[in-house]
Amino acid sequence: IEASKEREDLKKFTGDRWRRLKVQVEPLLHVEACKAIERMRRGSNLLKHTHYGFPHLRQFQLSDDRKRLVWYSGAKRKENSVVELDQVSEIRLGQTTPVFLHYRLPMLEHL
Repeated sequence: IEASKEREDLKKFTGDRWRRLKVQVEPLLHVEACKAIERMRRGSNLLKHTHYGFPHLRQFQLSDDRKRLVWYSGAKRKENSVVELDQVSEIRLGQTTPVFLHYRLPMLEHL
């Protein structure tokens, strides 16, 4: 499949295909960021790794004020199942932390 050829009669209106309009967008107003925030507010099952025991699934959700990540656990009180996002100092891609490496899951490496 080849790319379609640009119509010469429309060049005066659209310019060539290599020029693009670049507009600064506030990161939290970007379409993909809004979709991700909405998914996080609805909640999702995530694999929680801990220093003790095996990885296990937990239901995680972004708080309504977007300041906390909350997960649901029958063994913990609600205030012990929260991470304040302003205290997050780093987010790593992949299974690179020592806790992840202790229980490496190769089938999830691509995620």
